Amino acid sequence: MTAGQARAVALLPVRWSGLGLSAGLALTGHGVEAAVAMLVALAQVVGWRSRLPLAWEVATSAACMVAAISSFLLLYERIPWWDVPVHTVLNGLLAVLVARVVRSREVSAAEVVVTGAVLAAVWELMELAGHHWVDPAVHIAPADTALDLIVALGGSAVAALLWRRRRSAHQQHRDERHEQGRGSETPDPARHRAALRGHDRRVDGDDRGEEQDPGEQEQQESGGAHAATAERCIDDDNCGPSSTVP
Repeated sequence: MTAGQARAVALLPVRWSGLGLSAGLALTGHGVEAAVAMLVALAQVVGWRSRLPLAWEVATSAACMVAAISSFLLLYERIPWWDVPVHTVLNGLLAVLVARVVRSREVSAAEVVVTGAVLAAVWELMELAGHHWVDPAVHIAPADTALDLIVALGGSAVAALLWRRRRSAHQQHRDERHEQGRGSETPDPARHRAALRGHDRRVDGDDRGEEQDPGEQEQQESGGAHAATAERCIDDDNCGPSSTVP
């Protein structure tokens, strides 16, 4: 088995565990829990197809699975404080994911926080609807709702800061590579601009372990040392082998 195939197999639970959980719950007669698991499956597929950075994709998938399984095992009722860390982490990660999909790949910290606030409000409205029309056991106490909103906003703010820090670090690293790539040989301007455009297109996938297209690599090499340096990956994670998408 090649490294790419091994990586593809390892990512199967990250991208398809929600669908498997939903199917299993549906077959055992847990309709409401199966519907919740389908939301997990949706988040996993969106994170994958939107090319969310791998670390964020794995974290988002894991947080969604923990939230769904906690609901099925009634952990929110058994452990009174359990919903606090779950709401904090999950809402922050989903805020980044949704903001990237709805707005653009270059989302600001403010956009992440606003998206998190909207998601938190929508989730509380869904709980209210579930209490009235699905299961009266759904907990909608005012104090619990207020606490959920507060911790969700806190999680969104932390996620926004981490995302901005990540983007700033990559931009700084890119600028350093740009400066280091300046040599005595003056690169062709057109090839250099094409190299930088290709670099920008790959910034959001920089830690997904994907290698660049051979044709682009050949074009960069022919453009001189500066274009080649500007087109290299942001960090070591960029230079991993390409993989087959599961």
